[in-house]
Amino acid sequence: MGLRRAGKTSAREVVFHRLPPKQAFFVDTTPGVVKEDVEFWIPLQLWEIPGSQGLEALEPLGAHLSHFSSLIWVIDAADDYTESLRALFRTVVAAHAENPGLHIDVFAHKSDAWDEYYRQDAFRQIQDRTIGELEDHPSAAVQELADRIQFHLTSVYDHSVFEAMSRVVQRLVPTLGFLEQTLNYWSQTLDIPKCFLFDVPSRLYITTDASPVDPPSHDVCCQYIENIESVSELFHMLERRKGTKRKVAYRSSCSSKIAGDNTVAYWQISERLALVALVQTHMFDDHRGAIEMNVKSLRDAMLKFEALEARKRRPPPPANAVPASSKSDSSSLRTPSVHASSAGKVNGG
Repeated sequence: MGLRRAGKTSAREVVFHRLPPKQAFFVDTTPGVVKEDVEFWIPLQLWEIPGSQGLEALEPLGAHLSHFSSLIWVIDAADDYTESLRALFRTVVAAHAENPGLHIDVFAHKSDAWDEYYRQDAFRQIQDRTIGELEDHPSAAVQELADRIQFHLTSVYDHSVFEAMSRVVQRLVPTLGFLEQTLNYWSQTLDIPKCFLFDVPSRLYITTDASPVDPPSHDVCCQYIENIESVSELFHMLERRKGTKRKVAYRSSCSSKIAGDNTVAYWQISERLALVALVQTHMFDDHRGAIEMNVKSLRDAMLKFEALEARKRRPPPPANAVPASSKSDSSSLRTPSVHASSAGKVNGG
């Protein structure tokens, strides 16, 4: 959500549809509510409400705010954002009344338009004014939102919008705690300073280790994934021309030395997931065997975990269904995974 021309559609197109950032300026204004199921590691549904409408636009579509998990408000930080902050406050109060557990994130967008000083100053003002309005509200429940609302400085011309969206979708992953503990143990055991578990097609990281995420490290990992995908596409083109199909094996890996005594390493974990780590070059060279052995153990565990989660998302068989053992072809009973919204919960913002 957000006012007109705030950058809602361009951010969605860049993150989930790989729109080149240079073309974001030419994206048309969204005339009506847009609902789409996006490809991600978990079932994810996005709803975009145009700036000319508010939460009331959901009612004709049969959607209630209690069905949603997150709300993202996009502010054009390069323009006068006074009216946007007023609309944000009204929306937050109304949304909290209908869904007290709703996660709320504010994107201070188009931050690339100004220099660093103005960018940080505008970001502080947006935070201070929003939190101040919430703390002054007579309702104690609304006042508590001042500690829960999250703010992100974003732009489509760098990887900040990907980092912000990663933080949003992380809260929708039901097994986030398990994944965080797994990466923490892995990085501490091997003395690796920073590692991310990426959903490669969307370039959003699902989780990371306990150390703080600094933008330069995140930028390096995102850019490395983009470079790998560019090179991989060349091989896919050759295979399509030859008419050959290669059996999928999730064992691809590569590494590159970067500035200083640092190496960025990439390991494919599954069809969508990849582990990307920043490690000291001498550590990577001296203990390559131990690192690869631990990556294999992590990959095996994650593949089993994905298979378990996929089975959980399958709908239960009908009460009068014939047991699989009585069927000659048991595959006929297999059903595709259903979207989370059919279970009464929509993961979206």
